Amino acid sequence: MGTTQDISALVVAPDSATIPGEVPEEAVNAVLPIISTGTGFYINNNTIISNYHVVNTCNYISIGKEERLVVNAIDQVNDITVLESKRNPDAFLRLSANPKLGNNIFTAGFPYNDILKNFNFTSGNVSSLMGPGSNISEFQFTAPVQPGNSGGPIFNNKGNVTGVAVAKLDYEKIMENF
Repeated sequence: MGTTQDISALVVAPDSATIPGEVPEEAVNAVLPIISTGTGFYINNNTIISNYHVVNTCNYISIGKEERLVVNAIDQVNDITVLESKRNPDAFLRLSANPKLGNNIFTAGFPYNDILKNFNFTSGNVSSLMGPGSNISEFQFTAPVQPGNSGGPIFNNKGNVTGVAVAKLDYEKIMENF
């Protein structure tokens, strides 16, 4: 499954000579601290989908340390980012219609990649067709996800993408707002 990528997101402290949105050349070649990681997946030859919250505070976004990615579009409301890659993968993932209640689903990603350094694949089923607060642009599922799965694909049983992993339910936060 060479179409799912670990995405590293870095914050680079700009100096006074830096043009907004540009990363200084010395920073590109320096060893930079990784401040967050997430998952992304190819939907065509050079387009990667991930979450906005994975990259929103970062000046430098890459696949590992190999390739810098360019942000082409963001959707803060739905937590989606469209990234451009220079790679041309042999395969990419196909998009599918919305899932139905009870459908089997699978998640793929790189949770806790700084520790696990491994690709994980989990299974579950669709448990609700709405997200928290009756949000109809989200659905809930029972497959386990952890930090780093964000931006990863949620597959149906035909291997097509039916969603993007955004977050796991945080019971304590829900109870604070209840």
